Amino acid sequence: MADALLEIEELTKRFGGVIAGAICGVAGALLANHTGFISPATMHWTRSGDLIVMVVLGGMASSFGPLIGAVALLSLEEALPILIRAMAFPVFGDAAVRMAEYWQIVLGPLFLLVVLFARGGIDGLLAGARRG
Repeated sequence: MADALLEIEELTKRFGGVIAGAICGVAGALLANHTGFISPATMHWTRSGDLIVMVVLGGMASSFGPLIGAVALLSLEEALPILIRAMAFPVFGDAAVRMAEYWQIVLGPLFLLVVLFARGGIDGLLAGARRG
């Protein structure tokens, strides 16, 4: 009985990998159709780093953690330059525009804080707040 359950588990894992590969193939075909051109430069090595950061930031222990991490990372990438520019403009004037180009300097320590103090990512923090 135990051997049958292990075999079913292995088949389920393989089937999940096949489904994930098929979804990635469809996504690649849609991207090529949308852009009209595809090259290896489209998937630079930093893209996989972004995906790992999304998963760690959101939380690896839940199904919705990576989704939360993706929304958080993309929101921070868009909002941080605007916030830096708005906060630095009264003090530095026109130099604030150039300062906003270095928003990654702010984003890095934020990631470190999440990794060090929120082991479950943002989803773990939200779950802890719900529990009280």
